[in-house]
Amino acid sequence: MHIDKNYLLELFVAFEENDKPHLNVFDLIARGIKVYINNEKHECRLDSKFIFHIQLLVEEDLIVAHDLKPFETMEGIGILHDEFGDAYDIDLNSKMLWLTTKGHKRLEDLTQSEIGDSLIDEVKKSPAKALATGVTETVKLAIKGLL
Repeated sequence: MHIDKNYLLELFVAFEENDKPHLNVFDLIARGIKVYINNEKHECRLDSKFIFHIQLLVEEDLIVAHDLKPFETMEGIGILHDEFGDAYDIDLNSKMLWLTTKGHKRLEDLTQSEIGDSLIDEVKKSPAKALATGVTETVKLAIKGLL
C-alpha cells in the first residue's frame, strides 16, 4: 500500500481543526473519515486505508495517548490483527489521541508543498472534493513539468 499524502492531510487537519485538544475515532468519523469497514454499524473491523495510515502515525510518534505516552505497538493503541491480516478495534474507540509537536510539524510540511496550500482549505470544506482537487493539481504540475 502506498502513502496517500492527501489522506494523511485529512487526518492531520482533523486533529488541528478539532475543538478539543484530544481526538477520538468518533471525531474522525464525524469529519467523514472512514475508520471502520462500516462506520454506520460501528463494525469493529477497521478500514485498511485507515489502519495503514494510523500505523504510520504511530510508528513515527506523530500521535500519542492523551497522557503523552507513545503507543509502542498497535495493540497499545487498541488495534489487533487476526491471522488473515484484518485489523480490529479492541480498545481504539476509547482512546484519546494527541497530535504531537512532531505531528504538527509534519502537517506544516505537507501544507507548505505546492499542492498542500490549496488542499488545506478544500479538506476543511469537503474531504471528497479535496481528493479530486489534489489529483487535478498533480496532473497540472506533471504537464507543466513536461513543457
